Amino acid sequence: MTIGYTSGGAEILDNEDVGNITTFDPGNFLNDTTVFVTIIPYNATGNALGCIEQSFTTIPSLPACSAMVDPEPGATLVSKIRPSGWNPVQVQLVIRF
Repeated sequence: MTIGYTSGGAEILDNEDVGNITTFDPGNFLNDTTVFVTIIPYNATGNALGCIEQSFTTIPSLPACSAMVDPEPGATLVSKIRPSGWNPVQVQLVIRF
């Protein structure tokens, strides 16, 4: 198995024989990053041929909390007709298989 942050890369795992397993935990990946994986199964006859690299993109880190900007936190005597404002927080999730 080879795992990297670039196509053909092996920054995480470099052509490692992970044994006769059905699951594998490579540890934590960077947030909001494409990860490239190549798995080459084998048996007594040899390695499988034509195995292609696959990729997926990890989710971004958790968003920061939104903050009220109008009225300011702790303000007093605020008009009831005054609109309030919030700093927007944007979240995007991309997964590629």
